[in-house]
Amino acid sequence: MRGLLSRLWNDDTRRRGRVRASVGVEALEGRLALSTMGILHAGAVSAHVAGDEPVIGPGANLRHRDLSRAELPDVDLTKADVSFGSLAGANLMKATLISLKAHWTDFDQADLRGAKLYGADLTHATLTDAKLQGADLRRTNFTLADLRDASLSGVTISVTTFNRANLSGQDLTGINMSSAHFNGTNLSGANLHKVNFTFDQMAQANLVGADLTEADLTLAKLPGARLNGADLRGAKLSLTKFDGAQLVGVDFSGTKLGSVDFTGAKLTQADFRGANLFAVRGLTQAQLNSALGDASTVLPFDLHRPASWG
Repeated sequence: MRGLLSRLWNDDTRRRGRVRASVGVEALEGRLALSTMGILHAGAVSAHVAGDEPVIGPGANLRHRDLSRAELPDVDLTKADVSFGSLAGANLMKATLISLKAHWTDFDQADLRGAKLYGADLTHATLTDAKLQGADLRRTNFTLADLRDASLSGVTISVTTFNRANLSGQDLTGINMSSAHFNGTNLSGANLHKVNFTFDQMAQANLVGADLTEADLTLAKLPGARLNGADLRGAKLSLTKFDGAQLVGVDFSGTKLGSVDFTGAKLTQADFRGANLFAVRGLTQAQLNSALGDASTVLPFDLHRPASWG
């Protein structure tokens, strides 16, 4: 009897060993296949296997991870944390990145076309040359982010924050950027032709040399902003606040300025030829004397045409 029990025990042990070996081979094969990407996609694998590859999915902790050039189209990273890592050159087309945390993350040349970035926090992120066409950027936080040469055509923006971000030299022609925050943002030399900035907060923004022709700045607030040398011909300026702004050499020629606030603004060589200033506020005779105008410039009733205007 004892010999029979011993044989049964040994047979059972061998069978379990074969099962474990089979499972181990399958797990190893899965790891090898996924390791060609350097990641484990949550859509294919729902938990870690032995090794260092992270699971990619909602709520994933991917801090400090290098996912450069990863193929992640349509991935769901809702509420995931990719801070201090790299997604440079990654394919994130149509990815769901709602409430993503991406502090100091590198998205250089990443493909984010059609991605959902609603409520994502990309503070200090690098997005140079990134493709963001058609992305949902509502309530996205780009504070101190570098967006130079990023493609932003067709993006959806509402209550989006670009405070102190770098958008210098960007071509944002015709984009609707209303109800956004651009406090301290670098937009110097940017092409902002026909951009909608209505209701925007733009305190201390750098718009030196920017093309703002036909842009809509209705109800925009630009206290202390720098617009030296900017072109605002044909811009919509109604209830716009330029209090304390630097407006040296700005071209307002032919523009109607409806209830614009120039309190404390520097207007040296600002060009008001053919402009309508009748409804502006905070404009002093000293400011007007330092600016350019002509016989067609319409002035407020309490100010007179400087002799230098001819």
